[in-house]
Amino acid sequence: MFIYVLIVAAGLRASREFKRRPPPSASVVGRRGVVAEAEGNWALVKIDGVYWRAYCEGCAPGDAVEVVAVADAGLVVRKRP
Repeated sequence: MFIYVLIVAAGLRASREFKRRPPPSASVVGRRGVVAEAEGNWALVKIDGVYWRAYCEGCAPGDAVEVVAVADAGLVVRKRP
């Protein structure tokens, strides 16, 4: 029973932390981050400790990127030279 209560408590805490992520806004444009994962032209980018779904052509994990726009499906980023 204790394990069940512990799992439920951890799940509730995780859901509250997920809800804290702010929606993308124009204030994100110009910020820099790092690609955590990449698949095709889509990537998971970490910006200021928050993970975002982003469109990036030719990105690979570990690449430094900069946000250039906010789209409906996520952020649009480009690789930094």
